[in-house]
Amino acid sequence: TNSTGVATFTSIAPEAGIAYTVSNNGYETQNGTVDVTNQDVTENVSLALTTYDVTFTVANSKGVIPGATIQLDGYDAVTTNASGTATITNVVPANSIGYVVSANGYYNVEGTVDVVDQDVNEPVTMTLITYTVTFNVNDGASPIQGAIVALTGYGESTTNDEGIASFENIIP
Repeated sequence: TNSTGVATFTSIAPEAGIAYTVSNNGYETQNGTVDVTNQDVTENVSLALTTYDVTFTVANSKGVIPGATIQLDGYDAVTTNASGTATITNVVPANSIGYVVSANGYYNVEGTVDVVDQDVNEPVTMTLITYTVTFNVNDGASPIQGAIVALTGYGESTTNDEGIASFENIIP
């Protein structure tokens, strides 16, 4: 084709159903037929960009996370299903497409994905938001060492010489 996208063939003998193929890197190939009868013919062919699917699988250390939201730059947000997967379709090839994955109770995960010449599977591992609960035990003036502090569902901890007992990885 020339700079305006036109390809011209001359000296074509009249014939019905002449097969053609139009292709270009990064576009879907189009096939068809053209009938050349008693006049010049202009055949308009529209090529669609080649696109791919990006499938995210979202999990934590214990298993998949349904209900996570995935925002891929330039595309509508999707939500993971019961299997922790979500697919964004018709993604145009590009390098380093940014994404953010969010889910209640987890830290957001940001990353990039390269979509070049095939569908992409992107695993994402999320981390639970946890907290530390610290108890400062004293007698009003001085720390008390050796006090036992019990936190329901998280066991017991004994205060140190500064009167402190801590529980880590507390899930809200």
